Amino acid sequence: MKAVINSNATIGDEALTVSHSRFNSAIAKLKDLAERQSYKKNQVLFNPGAIARGIYLIDSGKVKVSKFGIDGKEQILKILTKGDAVGHEALLYENRFNEYAEVVDDAIIYYVSRDDFNQACRDDDGILIYFTKLLCKELNDIEERLVSAAYEPVRSRVALALIELSELYTCNEKGESVITLCRGDLSRMAGTAKETTIRLLSEFKKEKLIETEGAEIVIIDLGGLKRSVDLYR
Repeated sequence: MKAVINSNATIGDEALTVSHSRFNSAIAKLKDLAERQSYKKNQVLFNPGAIARGIYLIDSGKVKVSKFGIDGKEQILKILTKGDAVGHEALLYENRFNEYAEVVDDAIIYYVSRDDFNQACRDDDGILIYFTKLLCKELNDIEERLVSAAYEPVRSRVALALIELSELYTCNEKGESVITLCRGDLSRMAGTAKETTIRLLSEFKKEKLIETEGAEIVIIDLGGLKRSVDLYR
């Protein structure tokens, strides 16, 4: 699920690999033109309906991207971290944002204006190729999420959310991922009620798949979590 902007320029799929030197050069050029900004947890990058005047490149921290249903319920579409881009869809479509982006961990983010981004694409088509492929990958991810929401039991959806998050968060000295995302956001990511998520976390803890330390969730048996998902498939 993760879209990484780095010297390898891969997004969990070899088809998204872009020339090392060309892409690295293009991103460096973008950052030279960008405004580096610090954001605190809970700060909003953009709201639905706002005009897309640029894109955001995450240098550190984490950002959640969400949509709200007609009932006002929030559904988290993705959690993004170092190396990810935010807001490129609306910019490329020359449209308004239809999503909500909020910082969930203190972040350093580079903001690239529309004019600078467009000029960079004209100077180096490698960056445009990358973002075009990224959009295709994200569309595929959305389709997978829709299938999961329709057919996966809630236990599997919570487990899958933890598995995905384990790739984004840092590890402790034992090599175990330590997730600091709040229970409410975990619930919104899995598409279920907070009470259900808390109950399932207790079950996972009894099964020695995770540990909880205050607000933190420590993944102690990632393989076991993956097997628990496979049991329902």
